[in-house]
Amino acid sequence: MRILLLHNRYQLLGGEDGVFDAECKLLEARGQEVFKYERHNNEIKDYSTLRKLALSGKTIWSSESYRQIKAIIRGAKPDIAHFHNTFPLISPAAYYACKAEGVPVVQTLHNYRIFCSGAKFVRDGSICEKCIGHPPWRGIFYGCYRNSSLQTLPVAAMEWVHSWLRTFRVEAPVTRRPPHRPVREDFPHTVPRF
Repeated sequence: MRILLLHNRYQLLGGEDGVFDAECKLLEARGQEVFKYERHNNEIKDYSTLRKLALSGKTIWSSESYRQIKAIIRGAKPDIAHFHNTFPLISPAAYYACKAEGVPVVQTLHNYRIFCSGAKFVRDGSICEKCIGHPPWRGIFYGCYRNSSLQTLPVAAMEWVHSWLRTFRVEAPVTRRPPHRPVREDFPHTVPRF
């Protein structure tokens, strides 16, 4: 099988990065043909102030990632794309690049950023679900991303735009729900990892 793996790396190495790397090695060890599209948040360090401001819009839609992913798909012809993290450099535009090229997508949710600006459904040490089923503007009010209303704004805008576009719709059931969540049709469940 030909698999395109996509991941936006963090500035500090974390669990998502480790899972992505382990999955690549596991798939290759099992004889799968793996193609990677990666971006790294270290790119942002070298951005000018103007480019950092433009990143707010690119968090919603990165034309650069869209074009690059379509080019990879045309060359590699993957059977499936497996997404890990797209925030903030890859953006949800990547899903549309796959759709335009007819490549099915699966998503590993390492966190809940597509539903929660803070990514964890936790605020002030308690479970917070104020944005589920509602526009994510409460996240801006509470400054859920990096404790900053200003920095939360592009995250909430990305969530709202792609919620409206139904980018993150779930079309197939998955195996297990988060422990604190009742089963809900509008919320994806987690898949056990290796």
